[in-house]
Amino acid sequence: MHPSLKPDPLRKGSYYRRIADVARGLESLQVTGLSETMRFFVYYFGCEKIARGLSGIHARWPATTAYHHRQSLKLNDIKAAATAVGLSISQQDLDWLFADFNEQHILQTTPSYTNSARYLRNLVTHHFGPSNVAQVTKHAPFHNPRMEVFLSCVPAICDYQKLHFAGVP
Repeated sequence: MHPSLKPDPLRKGSYYRRIADVARGLESLQVTGLSETMRFFVYYFGCEKIARGLSGIHARWPATTAYHHRQSLKLNDIKAAATAVGLSISQQDLDWLFADFNEQHILQTTPSYTNSARYLRNLVTHHFGPSNVAQVTKHAPFHNPRMEVFLSCVPAICDYQKLHFAGVP
């Protein structure tokens, strides 16, 4: 097994360190003092980092593979990993967070909320402008609590690593 799977908080580049760093990053940004819209972006970036790590841990890849810019984030991989690790987040909430452009049809939409957090982040990133930011502002109160639940799964992921990878050199 790759050493980056070892649950060592001091090992730079390890999954454990990268995932635990998300909480420290949120604290550094004083996320609770941000507007709902800005909190959406900060939360999403943290969730994406955790999702990449979760998928990589489940696949037992080296962390550099999971976090490589060409390694795409796949909803089904995230859902399988969350189930295997025993995270306390629903599959439907994972859909709402990580459904890609071509997966929007799986969302159980309401008249008010129709797009995943990932879709909205990509929309603003690739087509920055006031109407797309307004879409994030509209959806942020719906997505932010779901992202907070996912972010709160970090201790469970770390515990999983301690249980399964403590003997990794």
